[in-house]
Amino acid sequence: MPGRLLLGFIALCTALLALTAPAAAQPWPTVELRDKLCTAQTARELSVAEVFEMTPDCVGEPRDYQHEWLWLFADPKDFKLVAGEQPAHLLIDQTRFDRIRVLLRYADGSIVPYDFHDGELGRSWGLGGHLDFDVPYNGQQLTGVAIGFENMVHYPLMRKVRLMHDPAFDSMQHAWIMTLGLVLGAMGATLMYNLFLYAGVADAFQRIYVLWAISAFVYALCWSNLIFYVFPGLAGTTGVRLNMVAASGVLTFGTLFFTLFIEPGRLPRWYRRTLDGIAIGILFAGLLAALDPLGLAPEMDKAFNLLATVNLALLLSGIAIAWVGQSRAVTFYALAWAAPLFVVGARLARNFGYVGQNDLVDMATFLSITVQTVLLSLGIADRLGRLKGERDQATAEREEMRLLAETDLLTGLYNRRGFVTRAQALLARPGPFGLLVTDLDHFKAINDRLGHNAGDNVLERVGRIIAEATEGTYVAGRLGGEEFGVAARLDGPELEALAERLRLAIADADMTDLLGPAASLTMSVGLTDRRADPEISFERLYNLADQALYRAKQLGRNRIAAPGIAA
Repeated sequence: MPGRLLLGFIALCTALLALTAPAAAQPWPTVELRDKLCTAQTARELSVAEVFEMTPDCVGEPRDYQHEWLWLFADPKDFKLVAGEQPAHLLIDQTRFDRIRVLLRYADGSIVPYDFHDGELGRSWGLGGHLDFDVPYNGQQLTGVAIGFENMVHYPLMRKVRLMHDPAFDSMQHAWIMTLGLVLGAMGATLMYNLFLYAGVADAFQRIYVLWAISAFVYALCWSNLIFYVFPGLAGTTGVRLNMVAASGVLTFGTLFFTLFIEPGRLPRWYRRTLDGIAIGILFAGLLAALDPLGLAPEMDKAFNLLATVNLALLLSGIAIAWVGQSRAVTFYALAWAAPLFVVGARLARNFGYVGQNDLVDMATFLSITVQTVLLSLGIADRLGRLKGERDQATAEREEMRLLAETDLLTGLYNRRGFVTRAQALLARPGPFGLLVTDLDHFKAINDRLGHNAGDNVLERVGRIIAEATEGTYVAGRLGGEEFGVAARLDGPELEALAERLRLAIADADMTDLLGPAASLTMSVGLTDRRADPEISFERLYNLADQALYRAKQLGRNRIAAPGIAA
């Protein structure tokens, strides 16, 4: 059944990719401006006229802009195909800043301005991890686009600036809605499933997986901007920071999960420690890059990406090592991480500037994480099933050892230790309690005449008779040699009736096959109960029953006796 569900889920993901593909291959013009922007820097805020009078620098990256205004300009020839006779959208990759100004200039000299402080962006954002500014059509050609940031943290972290026509934008938004609906639905379901599993079996790897799933869920909410529907004030710097923290958690907990999920002994100890150390390093680098307490966001972002690259290489080698070590768990892990590792590699290549921007990479990221959560959930279910089987086997073995330690191997009854333990537990409960101590009459003569093997056979037969006579309702045990004990929640006449039933069962038993045709076997019984003293100890009761047994022997054997009373 899980296999069919998984195949259905993969088919659904494939269909979704087919639906989202038109968003990336749409027929409407979309112009990527990020790598064609010119820049200018000012120490103070400028008027609209002053902004468009500046002479920007179109060579190289800007420097030392973190505490002033950084202005970005697009060349009209780069966006003239988009800024035609219909509305469009200006999309900017989210980054950290104190304030953003967007100025759209038209052929008639009119200006459409946007001016927002961080945390006050309202609805100027779109699904897919970007800020969204409307580019209205007023009958005039768009002739200028200027984007200003006050106190931007790190320009290279802003990897996307594009102009899109309305149809292309709407297609992309619909694709993101379908993608995120599937992703968050599947991730939420698997998270609840694993929380349910966690309530029953709390293994270390499962705790880490739950943390990973929560991080992935938050990452999807933050990176996609979906969280801004509920918390619009997070749009901007705070949202970027949350996204970075969540991404750190995804990589860190995903790595720690690997070292815990793979069965013990399949990975070298040094490898586990190295990979765990890098995972913790990723977490700290991500937190420092996100919170920027030391003003080292650019350096920490580079460190984060470098550590993630090393981590990726080590994970791939670890999968190979565990595979050679015949790990069953690594099969699930390798299948689950195949697509995410490929996508992470693509994202790292994009982050380092080796490949260009592509929305399909971002969508594939979340779809691969979704497939990953499902496969890892199946892997966890398999791993927990195997662990449960191993634990059940260990529990059964411990119980067997305990029973062996408390069982008389010859008769199958409890030995003295097992009998005393259970009799004391029975005595601790309120209500009647009685104790029988029995002894086979003239048993030494049997050993002397027929040998100890014959004596053992007799004891074995007596054990079966006592077990049948007590009907599994009472605690019966061999106390040593030919002495037996029975503890029951009985007293008075009912206890005497049980003692008589035992005595007759032995006296009437056919022992000719063991003792010969002329021989017989009898048993003496001493009994007592706690009616006279409800607080009496087991040791005192046992001594009284033993004294009664001695009295029965003195009175001629094959009879029942209580303290001071002969039967």
